[in-house]
Amino acid sequence: MDRVLVTGANGFVGSATLAFLRAQGCEIHCIGRTMPDAPDVLFHRFDLLTENPTDTLRAIAPTHLLHAAWHGDRASIWNAPANALWIEATLRLLRAFGRSGGMRAVLLGSAAEYSWQQPCLDERRTPLEPATAYGRAKRDLFLAVSDDEFSDLSIGWGRLFWLFGPGDKGDKLLCHVIDALAEGRPVHCTAGHQIRPFIYIEDAARAIVALLFSGVEGAVNIALEEVASVQTVAMTAARYLGAPHSIHFGEQEMRRGEPDELRAAVDRLCREVGFRPRYSIAEGVRRTVNERMLHHHHRPLPAACYTQ
Repeated sequence: MDRVLVTGANGFVGSATLAFLRAQGCEIHCIGRTMPDAPDVLFHRFDLLTENPTDTLRAIAPTHLLHAAWHGDRASIWNAPANALWIEATLRLLRAFGRSGGMRAVLLGSAAEYSWQQPCLDERRTPLEPATAYGRAKRDLFLAVSDDEFSDLSIGWGRLFWLFGPGDKGDKLLCHVIDALAEGRPVHCTAGHQIRPFIYIEDAARAIVALLFSGVEGAVNIALEEVASVQTVAMTAARYLGAPHSIHFGEQEMRRGEPDELRAAVDRLCREVGFRPRYSIAEGVRRTVNERMLHHHHRPLPAACYTQ
């Protein structure tokens, strides 16, 4: 039986992978500061930033590592000094994983590692020229784990793009829109013309687990080929909720440096990993609306309500 060690199992991404690891028949271990809401997972209390992982990993002896933990404060993540701390913490973890007999690891990177000066972000062609401390930390970690020091391990690097789903925090675009409209509040947005390769969290989690068990090494974009504008995503949710006139575009300033259009090259994910998405962006939005409405103690909307 594969024994998988998961970090960040309480987070948006890490928690979403657990169901797909179960489906693989894995023995799942998690390390972190708080126990995940998953009674079948073997939890080991551990602080990655302050403790030496050698003894803990020797006791677990995982065959696979899925490292999803990172700085958890979304408001400050882009330029937080803590990003640099996670580089050293991850390298300690990876060294301990190798010494404990581990074979295959997948670490999670970000589209923020790339230069955004060209619209299509490609693992093999796009320069790694990040504009934020977060992107630089992820890039520097990617370069470090690609070094000869870790040549005995099989390492995949999943670059996450624009994730969305019902378990995300309320300050993220889609959940913010749904929560506000469910409570009868208007939403004030940017013009929303930015085009992005959004991917529903369940598809992203399946892709990550597929990468973990694929043996594909190096960077792989975790994204859809499909794209949509921010305005389209927000309006799709508003129409599902019957409140399209409660969203006001053009009333917020766009963040500096935001490109008009970004797309993801997904050849490696599709051809080498063999991943195929289950959900379009519109279907992912529908599922997110439904789950968030349950969170607000509303009944799920009937399928007939979900019109474009």
